[in-house]
Amino acid sequence: MKKEMIVYSISDSLGGTSQKLLSAVTAQYPDIIFNKSYRFPFINKEDELLDILRDAIKDDALVISTFGRWQASFGSKGV
Repeated sequence: MKKEMIVYSISDSLGGTSQKLLSAVTAQYPDIIFNKSYRFPFINKEDELLDILRDAIKDDALVISTFGRWQASFGSKGV
């Protein structure tokens, strides 16, 4: 039986790069079913990101993120 893994794809744009990365990961691990239904494009605020990461922890999800133009300066806030 194949293991299923939830994937959170987070990006500051459309998320095309993270989807290509996910395709590469999928090819490397054919025995895992990747649930790719969690896409979060246009994330550009720290509080948005932290909320998504908290949910990812609850879901025990794999997080793939690409941030090319991240402007926030992260403080010492914990997830």
